[in-house]
Amino acid sequence: MPIKINSELEKAILDLPTKEKNKLLLRLLAKNQLLLDQLQFKLLEGTESDIDFRVTQIKEEIQLSHDLLSTRYGRQSLMFFKSNSAKINYHKKVTADKLSELRLIVHLLVFTQSNYTHSIQNDVSIFADKFRVLLIKKTIAAINNNPFLKVNISFFFNPHQMYNIGIAIVNIQNTQAKGISPF
Repeated sequence: MPIKINSELEKAILDLPTKEKNKLLLRLLAKNQLLLDQLQFKLLEGTESDIDFRVTQIKEEIQLSHDLLSTRYGRQSLMFFKSNSAKINYHKKVTADKLSELRLIVHLLVFTQSNYTHSIQNDVSIFADKFRVLLIKKTIAAINNNPFLKVNISFFFNPHQMYNIGIAIVNIQNTQAKGISPF
């Protein structure tokens, strides 16, 4: 949430010598990695080839994190999906490019669909339920938040998977109704 700077302070800051303002700016940037990355992208990068490079780099990181997992069941699937979704969200905050975000989300969803089918279809642990719910929520969010993608959710999931995801949502709602938090 942005902090409101009163007009007197703003005037005093603008009246500071350039050298002192630069020192203050660099000290502030050193404390905020996101702001530093945004500024670097805006000032030094920002071209389409730079965005493509970042997208390729994140796709490679997704593949690497998949290769490092020893198993592909419940908890590991959930950790894989959450960590890679966080990378995509950070990319969106830095670049503010909706199209590359959409490309990465679709890549992650398709990659997850093809490599984590056991967790999506057959695993019965609470982590697998959370994974299925997160997967469906991310898919719905991708469809709703991007004007480039207006399709039926069944495009990403076959009917058996949609049934399993529906069962997972019902199970989580039932445990919450009993006063037990599944998360």
